[in-house]
Amino acid sequence: MVVLDFRDALWPYRRDMHRLCQRLLSEVGRTGLSLRVMAHGPAGGWTDWLEEQACRPRMPQVLDWVPPAPGSCVLLVSDFGWFGAPADGPPSPLTQRWLRWVAQQQKAQVTVLGLAPLGADQLRPEVCRRLPVLRWSPDGRLHPERAASPPSAEPAGLAPLLAMVAVTRRVDPPLMRALRRLNPVTPLHAGLEGAAWNHPHTQGGRVCTLRPQHQVGYLARFRLLPKHLHAQQDALRRQHHAHLRALLVQEENLLHAVQVRLARGGRQPPGEVEQTALRFFQHLVLTVQQADAATLRNWLPAVQAYLNELDALTASVHRQVFSELMAAVVQRRGQPAQALPGWVDVAAFQSAQTAPGRAVQGYLVQDLRQRRWLIQPQPPEAGQNGRALAPATQVVVRWQSQAGEQVRALRLGSAVHDLAGLDEVVGVEVNDGRQVFQLLPVTRPRGILGWSQNKDLALSLMLPDLRFKETTIADDLLRPHNYWRAMLAGQRSQLIIDTIHFTLHEGCIFRIGGDDFGSYLDLQFNSRRGKNKVVQRFRWIEPGSFMMGSPKTEPERNKNEGPQHRVTLTQGFWLADTACTQALWLAVAGGENPSIFKGNELPVENVSWDDVMNKFIPKLQTLLPKGAEAILPSEAQWEYACRAGTQTPFNFGKQINPELVNYNGSHPYNNGPKSIGRKKPVPSKTLPANNWGLFQMHGNVWEWCFDAPRVYTEETQTDPLGPIGNDSHAIRGGSWFFYAGDARSAFRYPDVKPRNIGFRLALRLIPSQGA
Repeated sequence: MVVLDFRDALWPYRRDMHRLCQRLLSEVGRTGLSLRVMAHGPAGGWTDWLEEQACRPRMPQVLDWVPPAPGSCVLLVSDFGWFGAPADGPPSPLTQRWLRWVAQQQKAQVTVLGLAPLGADQLRPEVCRRLPVLRWSPDGRLHPERAASPPSAEPAGLAPLLAMVAVTRRVDPPLMRALRRLNPVTPLHAGLEGAAWNHPHTQGGRVCTLRPQHQVGYLARFRLLPKHLHAQQDALRRQHHAHLRALLVQEENLLHAVQVRLARGGRQPPGEVEQTALRFFQHLVLTVQQADAATLRNWLPAVQAYLNELDALTASVHRQVFSELMAAVVQRRGQPAQALPGWVDVAAFQSAQTAPGRAVQGYLVQDLRQRRWLIQPQPPEAGQNGRALAPATQVVVRWQSQAGEQVRALRLGSAVHDLAGLDEVVGVEVNDGRQVFQLLPVTRPRGILGWSQNKDLALSLMLPDLRFKETTIADDLLRPHNYWRAMLAGQRSQLIIDTIHFTLHEGCIFRIGGDDFGSYLDLQFNSRRGKNKVVQRFRWIEPGSFMMGSPKTEPERNKNEGPQHRVTLTQGFWLADTACTQALWLAVAGGENPSIFKGNELPVENVSWDDVMNKFIPKLQTLLPKGAEAILPSEAQWEYACRAGTQTPFNFGKQINPELVNYNGSHPYNNGPKSIGRKKPVPSKTLPANNWGLFQMHGNVWEWCFDAPRVYTEETQTDPLGPIGNDSHAIRGGSWFFYAGDARSAFRYPDVKPRNIGFRLALRLIPSQGA
């Protein structure tokens, strides 16, 4: 029997425990082997590890512990309460409970052997006297060890490890292990990972971060590390965080670059990495200054949180840009600053703020990045077209309210501040004494970032960034954005969009166009088993914010769906409008069809996460244009796309039926009427799509996510990502075999066996060098 301590304190070793179970099963088999999980210590009951990995409609039952038969042997994988407790005092209450549990097993004539991911300086004499303990560490011995002395308050090598954590915004278990191996003091000490994860100066969960109030001291220690460790740590961070969004990457790049430059005297000019990060934050200042009300609600909490955690040394080095960013936040927040951090340049802070009502020189611009017209105090920048306005310009705004259409005349100085707060603007007239501009809202199809119009009424529509392999494509298609040509039809109520075709190579044809749902991207592949053409359509999912998880009042809600919290996705992505079909799988991967239910238009199922990431996607990547990377969506991306702007349990509303979703009809949602289930998957586009053109996000087959489930908190999250690199990955959407409630937008399920599981592809856009 193997007992696994799955407390959160041992999260860095969770992947190791899964691998241990898999190895035991392959070596011993299931006969006579029991694998049990204790997630809440010895008094919290246990669940069967094999049942947790199985595909079942409900989570396994938690059972009370009963000692096994006399003469049995139990391998207990645990830290025995060491992590998170004072090491230099008496045994913690958790350690005492584990010792009592061991004594109970021994009283029942059961042999208990301990396996602990600890260093020699972390073993407690009380534990080693009670039972034999093997250290699960690269520097461990092949026989039980005794504690030579009371455990040290801080293991050797912990301080350098925390110093490397200090220059990394988020550390997941694989990166923590890589940093531990880089440790110049004790690189083979596996217990350092748990000690850092549970240290009072860090905040652990699914990722580990250093608490802001302790960052300054550890940053100073980082600067004292050898220079070669600076470079090696940076290389590891970049390797492990290549998947993160630009905001987190640039935060870490700037922090690391500043610390390394200061460690070398601070006299040399900033390098390329530091300059790139600095330009990012300069652009962030403009984003906060110019954002409309909806965009501001998404960005302001994230920027405020970053400024609150910003270390004083980095802020002082680049005092100008961060003072301007602080001024922009205070101004858009609409409340005077109570107290400014010591690093703020008061002169820069004051000059960055524009006094309300002041008659300033303004500019009427078309901002292609923000997809709107603006009246702003600064001249047009990259991505904007516009002209200057005289200080005496008169602005008339019409907007819709509950009382009907309202009209307000503004001077230019106040218009710069007031227009951003009018969400339902129906018209703006600008008269600068020479010309009169009338701006009327036009509904923008989804997936079009912006447009411009020439004298022939032809529109250039700006699309998400894509780049191609073939050199025969026109140069303008290799620029940071690509353009569709379109014509206005009728009274500007509809856009007619022509589809453009590109042949990437013999194996793949690329098409881009638009329909009622917005822009789409089609990839056509030549089948490996004949002349049939296989087409997968992708929908552009725009950046935005949503409430992730479910409210407490949602029927059939699970605890891991809360607390509900706001999530902002800063990067758009292409998402397949259907789960991967068996035809697409065979066209790309070849070989045998792994599905249980066969059919070209049926979703492929019975595939594992490793099958998708290591077999299918690498082959698909060779067929894609340069700059587009195939990947699975994260949990946050999946739920955002599934909801498609809704907040109800399903994107169709508060209830579903078999005409909308393929689920187990014998188990309806929230006391709904029972129905006859289909008892098998249906073809990929049999049932209706959601508001964004995505088919069967609810039901039919489970869909793999890129990351593992993270623990939800109430804090606002930006581009959240669960743990990466362990054996657990989230699945979403429900299936034909499962209950209707499992198909809800917020329902989360941990890693299970691949039966009934398929996947939905995403395309992540990677900017080219110099773009």
